[in-house]
Amino acid sequence: MSSIRLALASLVVLGCSASEPITVSDRLRILDDNDAIVNVTDRGTSLEVAYVGTFAALDIAPDDYVVGTHGQGYLRKVLSVAPNDANQTAVLVTQVAALREVVESGHFTQTVTVGAAQNARAGRTLVDLTGKVLVDETGPNGSLKITMDQGTVSFVPEVTFDVDFGFFSIEKFEAIGKGTLDANFDVTIAATAAYNGKGNVDVGGPGPAYTQDFSFKVGPIPVEGRIDLYFRGGYELNTAAAGDLSTGFDATASVEAGARYLNS
Repeated sequence: MSSIRLALASLVVLGCSASEPITVSDRLRILDDNDAIVNVTDRGTSLEVAYVGTFAALDIAPDDYVVGTHGQGYLRKVLSVAPNDANQTAVLVTQVAALREVVESGHFTQTVTVGAAQNARAGRTLVDLTGKVLVDETGPNGSLKITMDQGTVSFVPEVTFDVDFGFFSIEKFEAIGKGTLDANFDVTIAATAAYNGKGNVDVGGPGPAYTQDFSFKVGPIPVEGRIDLYFRGGYELNTAAAGDLSTGFDATASVEAGARYLNS
């Protein structure tokens, strides 16, 4: 399974479906579509395939590519095969393969909405940060603590993934994400001495604030992955003396960012 990270200031996104015909290698074997295959177990460097009938009928040989959605999904090049028709199992020794090895040509694109189900349940509140300690530092001159008394983030980004394949290579990769972000933050700042400094914080961290699995097909090839949404922010604070301060703000902003690769 692939993992995609989305950050508040830099949005990196994925999602797709075929919009023009995808031509794949004639050595690609889609195991999910083979009715004779009962189960596939991923052993890391090999796949254990349980089947009915004979292994020869599966039409899998070294230098073929196999793809499927069992476990976390896989796309592998077959290095060797060890069938056992008596037990109706076969071990395929494999190595990880890339889409460009099996997609000869074509174009696909699709927009994926991140967090749609959770936003529908929670009135578009994607992340609730109430009670989170953002900063807790102690230095030679005192300590600083910033606590989120109330904090919500509403964000439903739309992610568009656009790729052109040409003769087993990626000619263009474009990933664009955009959406409207609404934030409501009330914080308490407690300093035991005068403080003058700045820093960065993972607002929803240390892990992702939101995770969403997704699946799609590149032509006939099933692909599964995950989007991790991270919120990162910064602070700059100047105080003349020790004390506590409560403050807050509401903000609405349109966020759009992405990446583009051209094979030139």
